[in-house]
Amino acid sequence: MLESVPLALLGGAAGLGLAVRGLNALTSLLPASLPRHNAISIDARVLAFTLLASLLTVALFGLLPAWQTARGDVREAMNDGGRGGAAGRRRSRVRDALVVIEMALALVLQSARSALTRSLEVGQGDV
Repeated sequence: MLESVPLALLGGAAGLGLAVRGLNALTSLLPASLPRHNAISIDARVLAFTLLASLLTVALFGLLPAWQTARGDVREAMNDGGRGGAAGRRRSRVRDALVVIEMALALVLQSARSALTRSLEVGQGDV
């Protein structure tokens, strides 16, 4: 928990910083004829959501491993001699599946980012 709280809060702050810079960059690309384009901003709701997401991250990724460790049977782990046993293989499969899902999501997000960047570049040439 002591590691998760500062990391999550720093991650949230870095995300807000990137959001401010990204918002400034994107609003500068908007045409002046777009209604209320000057009203786009980061308000208290965005800040509250970021704080909530950071705290949820702490709860999920900080408390869950601690809870799993507290639940574990130390005697069984020591009797297996570090080989893992059936429970270890099951956890290993879950971790492997999570890594595959994470990589798939990263690939999808990277593709979406590339498509958005290309569409913005094409849109700039039309102006």
